[in-house]
Amino acid sequence: MTWTDLSFCLIKICKLRISGEHMNLEDYSKDQLWQLLVETVHAAVMYPTHKAYIRDSVLPVQKDITATELSERLGMPIGEALVILEELTRLNRVDRHV
Repeated sequence: MTWTDLSFCLIKICKLRISGEHMNLEDYSKDQLWQLLVETVHAAVMYPTHKAYIRDSVLPVQKDITATELSERLGMPIGEALVILEELTRLNRVDRHV
């Protein structure tokens, strides 16, 4: 796996999520590069705090926020914003079906 491969995958993911389109998480969750991004984000010190703040304060007010807006608003890496939005979107879908 090269940095070029990683960059290409992240650009592809970002284009979908930044544009507000929902990416097919099943496709990306199987990709090694997505898994690497998730693992890296989960290791970040501020990840739990950012995720809780986004869940409790941002999404109730602005459900359609994009990763770019979130990244700029909180000063966080766009990769972290992508992962958190996908995780919270997935949790929200599960909660609605229960």
